[in-house]
Amino acid sequence: MELERTRVEINQCAKTYPDGTRGLRPTDLTVEPGEVVALLGPSGCGKTTLLRLIAGLEAPDEGSRIAFGGTDVTRLPIEQRGIGMVFQHYALFPQMTVAANIGYGLKIRNVPEAERRRTVGELVDLVRLQGLEHKRPAELSGGQRQRVALARAVAVRPRVLLLDEPLTALDAKLKESLRDELADLLRRLHITAIHVTHDQQEALAIADRLAVMHAGQIVQVGDGETLYRVPTHPFVAQFLGRVNRLQRDAAASAQAVLMLGGLPLPCPAAVQAHTALLVRPEDIEVSALQTGWGQAEVTRRSFLGDRVQLVLTLADGTAHEGVTPVRAFPIAAPAEGLSLIGSDGHELLWIDRLDQLPAPARQLIEEELEVREFVPTIERIIAVSSFSTPSTWQVETDRGPASLVLKAEEDIRRLGGRTRLLIAGGDGVQFRVKDTTALDRHSRRLLERFL
Repeated sequence: MELERTRVEINQCAKTYPDGTRGLRPTDLTVEPGEVVALLGPSGCGKTTLLRLIAGLEAPDEGSRIAFGGTDVTRLPIEQRGIGMVFQHYALFPQMTVAANIGYGLKIRNVPEAERRRTVGELVDLVRLQGLEHKRPAELSGGQRQRVALARAVAVRPRVLLLDEPLTALDAKLKESLRDELADLLRRLHITAIHVTHDQQEALAIADRLAVMHAGQIVQVGDGETLYRVPTHPFVAQFLGRVNRLQRDAAASAQAVLMLGGLPLPCPAAVQAHTALLVRPEDIEVSALQTGWGQAEVTRRSFLGDRVQLVLTLADGTAHEGVTPVRAFPIAAPAEGLSLIGSDGHELLWIDRLDQLPAPARQLIEEELEVREFVPTIERIIAVSSFSTPSTWQVETDRGPASLVLKAEEDIRRLGGRTRLLIAGGDGVQFRVKDTTALDRHSRRLLERFL
């Protein structure tokens, strides 16, 4: 199903309510054709106000301009803008079937029944709802209801798709799986979409670019990695992820240094004028006492699965966070024993005699030692360029998106049985699949075809 890809231009768009409250300060934003942009920020920052102005549900202040594909729609009512909307709770008609819900917009527009059936059929295939056409919303899972709402919104071929926090009402585990599914659907639809959310992980997973909002205005626009690593506004740095705020006194400023744990660190020229600096926890390296290092006391340690979070208290009483990954280090031959130690030096687990473990457990541990650097785990295969070598794979790993090149069939090796794989990328980086049966259907299909 081909959908129009529309450029959205927002120029000096503002909203002042009758009581004088400024819901949105003059704002500029451009969304490229087919791009997914997330409006991200805390409650009350103006993101929903901006979405409602784009939709035509609110009237902007004088001087505001909103254009779709070069056409000024600032004063057009919502029904004339070509908008599709997905609401927070989906707003499906409970008495209607899946097919009737998807085709409702077409029906009220008097689209001929034959064309309506064809469009609904295309969308059912596109969002993978085959066999559910005659089910009602109460008989569907959360992910299936989300797909019905999305299909209904695009059935009328809107110029722009607006999503108003569609995952807010879900629990954390379901939200994580559905946000990946939503991201995949939006990519396949190739439609210009604006997505409102306060959830950082959701925005990073779904959007091509993020517009971070604070106090009624957009403070920075960019891709997720740029906003995280190179924020241009203190709010962006503190809102995306966690940061430590390090204060500099007059003496440190005069010497162009940052005092940390009793150690003077050279301060980059670009930030020498600042009395406070922001540092990510993962950028603080933690080790046992060493000459030439700053000193701090570990006052709290939290094991978080793939990492250990530390609270480090300095001599002046200030506390800061550090994060260190958990890795395994063998301390003797595999037949004797194994210690699982976090990078902070704390022992997490001791296995006395590997040769006395049941064979399946011993095999798993030996294979883990074979991949002892804890290579990235492939959680989803997004695309495969070819089903023969050489082949380029786009994958989602437990460490984020990645690309790998397979040069020969031998680059994929099975580990103990048929469900665990070790994959060697052409650049020397290794990946693994812990359990092929746990992959989603799309990933399994791609993997099976390649193998």
